[in-house]
Amino acid sequence: MTEQLRKAIKAGSETVEHSVKSDKPVQLKQPTAEQQLGDQKVRLLIKQYQDGASAKDLAVRFEISKHSVRRLLTKHKGRHKDAPQE
Repeated sequence: MTEQLRKAIKAGSETVEHSVKSDKPVQLKQPTAEQQLGDQKVRLLIKQYQDGASAKDLAVRFEISKHSVRRLLTKHKGRHKDAPQE
């Protein structure tokens, strides 16, 4: 990792002035919702969904987008308790 990239990451910058191989800016990736929440909160989100909470309520509660909630539920096979099993 270049020194310039290390400094940008440490400073919390989203871009670096130039990449090593070209003059184009390098875009640093934002952490995913799963990375932001961590395993324990993801399990809590799934449990609350299974207990009847809506995706919209969970998005507000966990401060992530509704799309991120749906993606996490799909990835971890979260279903409401009364949902039919496939």
